[in-house]
Parts: sequence; C-alpha cells; structure tokens
Amino acid sequence: MSNKNASDEITFYFFSDKTSQHVQDTFREMSRQWGFTLNIIEVSDELFKDLPPWFGSWGTYFRVLVDRLIPQSVDKVLYLDCDMIATTSLAPLYETDLSDKYAAVVVDCLQSARKKSFGHPYFNAGMILFNLKLYREDNIAEKALQYGLAHHALDQDMLNAVFQGNVVYLPFKWNTMEMHLRRLKPGEVGGILHFTWRRPWRVGCFHRQRKLYWKYLSQTPFYRQIRYEYYKWMLLNPDRLWSWFFWCRFNRNMKVLRLFGITILERYTYDVDD
Repeated sequence: MSNKNASDEITFYFFSDKTSQHVQDTFREMSRQWGFTLNIIEVSDELFKDLPPWFGSWGTYFRVLVDRLIPQSVDKVLYLDCDMIATTSLAPLYETDLSDKYAAVVVDCLQSARKKSFGHPYFNAGMILFNLKLYREDNIAEKALQYGLAHHALDQDMLNAVFQGNVVYLPFKWNTMEMHLRRLKPGEVGGILHFTWRRPWRVGCFHRQRKLYWKYLSQTPFYRQIRYEYYKWMLLNPDRLWSWFFWCRFNRNMKVLRLFGITILERYTYDVDD
C-alpha cells in the first residue's frame, strides 16, 4: 500500500482457507487504517473434493476457480501469490489491454520449466491478470479442473494447458523471480518481487532483496509475531545455523560463497527468459 499512487483505488479479495479469526480481524483493521476495500471470501473444501490436496491444502487451486469466487460483476482481477511484494503502483499492470486474451502473465524464469510448455512459453502462475469475462464465457475453470484430474496436474500446469498461449506475455518486471535478479541494475528492483525459492522469513535466507521483505513487513501488525517466530526457530534449531556462518555452492548454474552472512561471491548462469 505504501507504493500505490494517490489515485489508485484498491479492492482486495482475500481467499480464506480456514484463516483464523485473529488474522481476519487484523486485515480488517489494516483496511480501515490504510483505506482499501477488503472482501474476505471463505472457500469451501467442497469445491475441491475431487482434487488432490497440495501439502494438505487446496489453496493452490484458488486461482483456477477465481471466476467462481470473485463477484460476477467483476470482469478483470489481478491474482497475486502471498509470497510477493509490490514495489511500485500496480496500476500500469492492471491497465494491460487483454482484449481477446485470457490473461496477462510472465514466462517462468527457468528455461527447464518450458519442457512441459504445451507448445507455448510456460508461464509462472504467481501473478496472473485475469480477463474474467472471457474466462467465464469459455468455461476455463471447468476445462482446467478436467485437465488436472486427467493428468494429475496442479494449477500452474492446468492453466498453461487450457490457455494454450492465448495470453499477453509481460516483462519479468511484473513477476521478478530469483533468477531474474541478475538482470537488474545495481539498486534496481522488480515491480513485483516473487520469493519463489529463498524465503526471507526462513533463517539463513540470502535472497538479495530480503531486506525489502522485512521493511514492508515492519509496516504491518504481523511484524512482531513473525519476527518472534523467526528467532524462536533459530534458538530451537541451532544445528541449522551453519548456513549463516558458511555457505558455498559451485556448479554450472551458480557460484556462491558467503561467510558470516556476508556475500563474497554471487554469480548465476541460469538460462532465464524475459
């Protein structure tokens, strides 16, 4: 919220998978303080009764059924994973012309992900700007679920399969994954940072933009609790702290050396798409 333009009007649709009352109330208080509209939508497990859970949850399928969860009056919506940070106004992204496309997306950062690309560039589903009008008209949700059942696929594969490249491909600025970071100039950050691999809330994380995570978290009511859990885990798992004192990896994809939390060398050679 601290990076939005003064003219931006924001409505959040919070998909709740048994989210605690405390967390819901905290988000409601944030909406009052920060001036955004909040709609908390309780998602029933019944919607996913024929699908396999992912790590004990059906949350990963929420984006597939976004047309059923979001009010029918909404024709366009921006879906973001919860492991993302917006570092700028999202208005330019939201204003992307979708015309006859199902969505606007960013190609997955690893070239290897395209091995199962269904004949088109394979996109990452962490950020999707949905054309809900066309999505509903072509019954994409049902087609995606049927594909998932037939191929034992998760939502990212489902949507790649049924969209069949009928999307707007955006620059990685709008879904900056870890392997994209090497393309950024010094001091530059992506419009949306996506913590896909190294997670700042985990002890020993050396993500280049980890400080931004803690900066924005500190502006929320959740900061003290998450910080407490962070240090609590550190004290209870001292055997895992070795990665902070010394971490070294040299292979064809990366050359990284860190001592006492300081990066001595960091170089990546992943084949990254725009």
